[in-house]
Order: sequence, then C-alpha cells, then structure tokens
Amino acid sequence: MIDKDGSYNSYLFIDTLYFENESVILSRHDGHNYLFSDSSEVSNVKNYNNIIRENNVYIYEPLFIYDLCTSFYSEYFLNLLLRMPDPGSLIYPDIDYKTKHYCKMKFEKKPKGYYLCLVKGYIYNYLTYIKSSDVYNHPIKFPDDKAFYKLLIPFW
Repeated sequence: MIDKDGSYNSYLFIDTLYFENESVILSRHDGHNYLFSDSSEVSNVKNYNNIIRENNVYIYEPLFIYDLCTSFYSEYFLNLLLRMPDPGSLIYPDIDYKTKHYCKMKFEKKPKGYYLCLVKGYIYNYLTYIKSSDVYNHPIKFPDDKAFYKLLIPFW
C-alpha cells in the first residue's frame, strides 16, 4: 500500500460531494452498499451483478475511515473519525422496497455530504473484507482490482 519512496498510491481523498436525491441500495449479489447520486437511476441498472460499472454509482462505505484508522496511524483520519457519529445506526433496510437484486436503504438522518475517495479495488477488499471477514459476505468483484474506484464516506 505504500510505495518505496513512502508515498501512498492505494487511496486518495479527492473532494466533498453533496446530493439532493441520492439513494443507497444493499446489493443482494455481494452484500455491499452502493450509492446512486440520483435515486431515479436505480431502476435503470442493466446488470446488478456488476453494479460498479453503472453511471453515477459509488461504493457507499461509512466504516472505511474506521478501517483506515485501524490499519494506519494518521492524525488526519483521526480528525475525520472524531467528527462522525456511529454510522451503523444511521442506515437501515427499507422493508417496503426489496427486489431480487437489491434492498433499498433508508437514512435515519440524511448525511450533510460525502467525502469522495478513489480507492484501488484490492485495497478496498483488503481493508473491508479480508481484515474483517465477518462484516461482508463477499469481496466486491472489481473489473480490474488494481484500478481506482469511487468510494463515498458520509458525514453528518
């Protein structure tokens, strides 16, 4: 995860994003949450087995900061962590909105915004699946696990 010169090349914090009409789904194919920047696009998905390739879709991962903090000491991550409530209690399944492909999730309290990160597929799977295999059923099957993917971390 760290280059020989000491630089990081596996994840990058890029920007802060705000959405008006976002929607989070829990994929029944891999057990991961994905955020659509526009909730109307959920019904337009062509291939739920490979949802990561869809337009305006992000990996939604409220616990990624926790995973990074347990793997690396970083004052920056610690400052982000201190500003976040327990993310596990802020999203729950919408029992009225299930399909064979996904379950729509509801926010207990809508996030103010999201930190946009780019993360390499193999690092995401390492931090969220391999290091804490009791959390997810399956790692994400990335088209190219050495490529960067869009990840959103909510903040309130």
